Amino acid sequence: MKVIKAQASQEEQPELAQCVYSMAMEDIIQQVSVECKERGNLLAHVWKSSILNKGQEDTKKSTVSSFNV
Repeated sequence: MKVIKAQASQEEQPELAQCVYSMAMEDIIQQVSVECKERGNLLAHVWKSSILNKGQEDTKKSTVSSFNV
């Protein structure tokens, strides 16, 4: 289990939030998988896809902002 800091700087807050959401989704996926393995797999796939898409959007934003100096 990961340790979560009680206080985080503004730079750390998005990473901390992502960590909390990921931990919660892992638990939800596990609970859903107990009832229906296929639904759990689908939920895991959707979650992982959304994380990958979010990472790509962040990369695009940082690339664009670096050119707008």
